[in-house]
Amino acid sequence: MTLLTSASLLIASATGAASAQPAVQPEPAAPAAVPANPQLFAGATVYGPQNTLVGTVTGVSQGIVTVNTGTHEAPLPATAFGAGSMGPTLPVTREQLGLLVDQQRAAAVARRDAALVAGTAIVSADGQALGTVESVAGDRVVVLRPDSRSRLILPRALLLPHAAGLRTRIGLAELERGATSSGAVTAY
Repeated sequence: MTLLTSASLLIASATGAASAQPAVQPEPAAPAAVPANPQLFAGATVYGPQNTLVGTVTGVSQGIVTVNTGTHEAPLPATAFGAGSMGPTLPVTREQLGLLVDQQRAAAVARRDAALVAGTAIVSADGQALGTVESVAGDRVVVLRPDSRSRLILPRALLLPHAAGLRTRIGLAELERGATSSGAVTAY
């Protein structure tokens, strides 16, 4: 599998293109056996073709290496990296990686927006049933709770595409706290 294909499978979009959130938020999965690359550690500089600077590793966890390019955060599979004389390498430039992240963000926003129709199931980030989309008005999504008597109003940017419909970026307990304190989530 090529880097671009591997990265395409992992990159789920942050719905705000200018968001400081990582561009890649892979679905939880069993970690695969990853060959050890001693050059992959937080703070390592990542290089591209002809030893051009791509970015800096900001984290390594469960086979996913997050690279900050200065304009994007891109978690990538550890298997996409090579070992070079100056540090870990990728077969793409900083600009190519940024373009890939932007394309994946746009695709995920389109998938999310296509799923924002009445009746679409929504689960919380911790996998709990939140309810279904009742209506959408601009950046506000009205969610009919499973009890069919209460509703939440969520900002559109809080939702991500999910295999079963949509999922929130945060867990149910945090959503319920937000409904009573922050104003970002409204219950009625």
